[in-house]
Amino acid sequence: MEELIMLSMKKLLSLAIVIAISGACLLGQNAGNDAPEFSYQSLTGDTVKLSDYKGKVVFLFLFGNGCSNCKLIGNDTETKVQEVYGDRDDFQALGLDLWNSTSSVTTITAFQSSTKITYPLLLKAGDMEQGYTTT
Repeated sequence: MEELIMLSMKKLLSLAIVIAISGACLLGQNAGNDAPEFSYQSLTGDTVKLSDYKGKVVFLFLFGNGCSNCKLIGNDTETKVQEVYGDRDDFQALGLDLWNSTSSVTTITAFQSSTKITYPLLLKAGDMEQGYTTT
């Protein structure tokens, strides 16, 4: 049963990444491959690394802080992903702002406020585009 839940969560993760960057090309990671490591600053000033969540399913919401589609989708990631899986010990949601030139505590706090996202949002993650083969 647990393997079925993990498989479902992996499928959800793949779908969520596609939704998070709707309209963009995505060549995602194959299930079972290690995702590229990253390290970014959170709104609270903490450094967050992917490896901090080793062994967990990590949902990544890749967004642009001024992107109207991202703002529309943001609340769905909260209500349809975080609220459903967020209490699990083996799950973590993270939002990564890809718009480095305008990524700041002020712009990300405004994005968080408008989307009602409660999971950690990370600043200046534009290099995710290359590491995760996305635009």
